[in-house]
Amino acid sequence: MHLDGHIHRNQSRFLKAFVDDAGLAMPKEHKYMFLNRSQTSTEDDKQRVSGDVACTPCTEFVHCVSAKPLDCGVINRLYSTGDNRSDSLGTFSKPAITSNIVMKVKNCERAVLLSNALVAVGGTGGPGVPAIDPSEVVPKANDLVPLNHHSHDLKEFEELLTCVNSKAAFELGAMDGIMCFQCICNKIPYFGITYSAALQNKNCRFRH
Repeated sequence: MHLDGHIHRNQSRFLKAFVDDAGLAMPKEHKYMFLNRSQTSTEDDKQRVSGDVACTPCTEFVHCVSAKPLDCGVINRLYSTGDNRSDSLGTFSKPAITSNIVMKVKNCERAVLLSNALVAVGGTGGPGVPAIDPSEVVPKANDLVPLNHHSHDLKEFEELLTCVNSKAAFELGAMDGIMCFQCICNKIPYFGITYSAALQNKNCRFRH
């Protein structure tokens, strides 16, 4: 299962991992699910929002890849109507940056914790959006900021793990320990790879 982080053009890079020893694509079953969030919660921690059409990404693509078609029976949705025969999950709410579940770190620590996974973002906000004085919005080195501005809610991971009857989870690019915490709640094994040893240690201290 691969969550594309709202970047819908990266599936080819992910699928390159499914090759045999000769470098040829392996036979596989590939299905999509769509994880939906409310616009309000998605824009909650943005300092400015573009005025362009469809500029707020509220749907995350979930790629389900397996050797054979998934056969886990019909499982009712936990937090919405319907069941796992539908390709749509939600609508959920992204955790607010004030939520206790969102890991906060000093702004100067993010580069060390995330290593080369840290990507600078920004922009003017687009047409019709007033500029904001940078001195008012740029965090200082010791200011506490969210480690991950795209944290998932526990309900999102609970729904994903349940709908395919997951028996274990292996998380590449583990950031804030939320998936790990939900696996503990579901009583299934979890293994995660963080972007740095420093982030692994930070996760262990934060979640305990």
